[in-house]
Parts: sequence; structure tokens; C-alpha cells
Amino acid sequence: MSVETTKTEKLPALFWEDFEDGDVFTAPWGRTITDAHVLAFSGVTADFQHLHVDETYAAKSEFGTRIAHGPLTAVTGLGLQVYTQVWRNAMAFLEERHQYRAPVKIGDTVYSSMTVTEVRETKKPDRGIVFFRNDLTNQDGELVCVSEYRMMIRRRES
Repeated sequence: MSVETTKTEKLPALFWEDFEDGDVFTAPWGRTITDAHVLAFSGVTADFQHLHVDETYAAKSEFGTRIAHGPLTAVTGLGLQVYTQVWRNAMAFLEERHQYRAPVKIGDTVYSSMTVTEVRETKKPDRGIVFFRNDLTNQDGELVCVSEYRMMIRRRES
């Protein structure tokens, strides 16, 4: 079942059996990263690194302005996928990796498009494993973050 979601309607809850290599899930909208997001993330994580919170310092950096935390960018992409219902039957988040390709500046809008890269059975009949690649782009179509996830997904009851 190859699924591309570009509408704001939610998909039905997907089970492990519904995923196939190559399925694409496109979040129905983006998220603009604001000053409030960056400051809240700094407060929650205690990461007040100058590039994130000090405009005078950041203005002299190679970015010319403050930028969002890498992990904030990555989790925003993960959060955008909630709107596709892809995680509805997730049982466990097993692994994640991120590659940051370009900075996300305050005011940038990010968009998420996620592809299933592998589907595996497990020894337990109530679950399976699905591997995803989530490409996060900005408003200019520039790839800013690539995330890979390994998720345990509930199977349908037999």
C-alpha cells in the first residue's frame, strides 16, 4: 500500500501489515520555527548555546543570525508526521539517527516527507519493525535534516 498524504484528512490507523518499502508519508503542512520554539527548547534542555539565544553573538557567526537547535529541527519533523497517523500503532521508538544538512533559522518553515525503507517481522506475532527515512526541507526546498527511525509497530489481531 503506497500512501502519499497531501491533504489535511487523517489516514486510518496503520498497522505493521499496512507498510511497504517505498511508502511515502508527506505531512499535510509545515511548521514555522519561531523564537518561542527555540527559547522553549533551550529551557527544556538547558542548552543555551550562544548560536541559539544570543543574536549579537550569532550575527557574527557564519550563519549571520540565530539558528534552531539540531535536535529541535529533527523532532519537529517527527512531530509533523503525527498528522499522517503513521505513529498511531507504534509500540516503541527503537532507534533514531540524524544528519543535519543546513541550518534552520528563526522564521524558516520546515516540511516533512517520510519514506518507509524496510519492513521486518519479529519473533513476536503481535508486532513488527518498520524503518523510516524522514527528509525535512525548508521553505526553499533545501534539505535541512535527514532522520532515520526504527519503530516497533503493532500488528493486527488475528
